[in-house]
Amino acid sequence: MVKFKVTKDDGLSELDKAQARVKELDKSLAISLEINESHQRYNGKLQTRVTELEEDNKKLSEQITDQVD
Repeated sequence: MVKFKVTKDDGLSELDKAQARVKELDKSLAISLEINESHQRYNGKLQTRVTELEEDNKKLSEQITDQVD
């Protein structure tokens, strides 16, 4: 069994402090998960664009090769 005591410095018990810290951590986790989701969407869009540019580059390279030959 975990025992919590009331401290005299600020009137908050260790349990209150722990609960406040858990609340802070939950909020931080939620923000981090939102950022991660946003970054994953953005990275997906970037990867799509990179693929498009690679395909365009390959086509242009083939056109130049055909013109030179």
